[in-house]
Amino acid sequence: MERKVLSAAGMYNKLHEDFKGILDHRTNTKNIRISIADACSSVLAMFALKSPSLLAFEKDTIAPTTGSNLKNLFNITNVASDTQTRDILDPIKTEFFRPIFKGLFADAQRGGTLKNFDFIEGTYLLTLDGTLVFSSNDVHCDFCLEKHHKDGSISYSHQMLGPAIVHPGCKSVIPLYPEMINKQDGNQKNDCERNAGKRILEKIREDYPRLKFTVIEDGLGSNIPHIKAIEECGYNYIIGAKPGDHKYLFDWVGHDNRARTYEITFYEGEKFKKKITHQFRYINDVPLNDSDENFLVNFIDYEQITTASYNNGDPFIEVDRKKFSWVTNIKITKDNILQIMRGGRARWKIENEVFNTLKNQGYNLEHNFGHGFENLCNNFVMLMMLAFMVDQLQQLCCSQFAKALEKSGNKRSLWQSIRALFEKFFIESWAILFDAIINPENYSVPLRPQTG
Repeated sequence: MERKVLSAAGMYNKLHEDFKGILDHRTNTKNIRISIADACSSVLAMFALKSPSLLAFEKDTIAPTTGSNLKNLFNITNVASDTQTRDILDPIKTEFFRPIFKGLFADAQRGGTLKNFDFIEGTYLLTLDGTLVFSSNDVHCDFCLEKHHKDGSISYSHQMLGPAIVHPGCKSVIPLYPEMINKQDGNQKNDCERNAGKRILEKIREDYPRLKFTVIEDGLGSNIPHIKAIEECGYNYIIGAKPGDHKYLFDWVGHDNRARTYEITFYEGEKFKKKITHQFRYINDVPLNDSDENFLVNFIDYEQITTASYNNGDPFIEVDRKKFSWVTNIKITKDNILQIMRGGRARWKIENEVFNTLKNQGYNLEHNFGHGFENLCNNFVMLMMLAFMVDQLQQLCCSQFAKALEKSGNKRSLWQSIRALFEKFFIESWAILFDAIINPENYSVPLRPQTG
């Protein structure tokens, strides 16, 4: 049974209420027209509607329909201008958004959403990776990372470490509160992904104490301090390992006669036949490096070989070959090795389903919506990630969203349809908006067009 709280209306209503709990930094709030909740919901609406900039969003809200639509769909009473929005959001402490992510996740958990993400040993796959969110040679703040170039110039940036719950068999992901990679208060040194990784693990353990995760990362994470931090949280891990970075490990495995091999082949297709062979070499309890030979990991060296026969009876010809290696604290057996491999390869979902979507499918990550002097850049990221989280949860839980997406063919077309209807007609609810996309023949007489 579908939960209303996980519909667009339910989630945007909840987020607007949650924004009311953010501390207002303004000293005199009696005569303030734009509330913190309205300012945050306005930016959330901008990302939900996939407007390319604050200025474009402001121009779109001038039409007679849109004030009513912003009220009906996002609970916004007063829409801030782009300048007002930046002035209001900049001083807000980014940490205020953390419980808002947690609250939205709690609704998803109660709605049974996590059943789609069950992995090994009662855990969920948690992928972590960093990405750029802002870069400039001129605009900067006290919290920007700095890169000093040989010609004497300086480039400035903000980055984030984005966590998401993923599954090899599920297209959707569940993003969690991201950790910003920028200079910390009172620290003149650059922050880094490794330090951010330690902070985010501590926050995730604190926010979700009953959940068990299997952390999947690239080779940057396969070092003893980081792995110990993961295990101190009680989590499993599957982390990439490359021969160039772990020569000691690969040499050890090559000379250890305990290493075992395993191969399994799957066939696909009828006339055009494809054969996918999975070849494994694995061993449990080997040292990660020579700095601490007592710190042991389990190791998988994996190769996927794809061959194809284009006509019945023709020989199979190799068309593709991929190679990966991982270290893990899950004991490797023939029964679980395929699942561990699929878990390790699901790390790419943070690149494909998260960062690529945010950069190339309308959210416009890396666009400078406003940098500010304190937290503006980071707060835009938080609101963008909340909009992305709402879209992902709708895809998982809302049948109307799924039908509208199917009718549109892809997300870009869906966003265009939503934005076109939003700008042209008075829309009383998200249910009516989605129904107009799913069943356009029912709306030959327009929804209530603007009259002015």
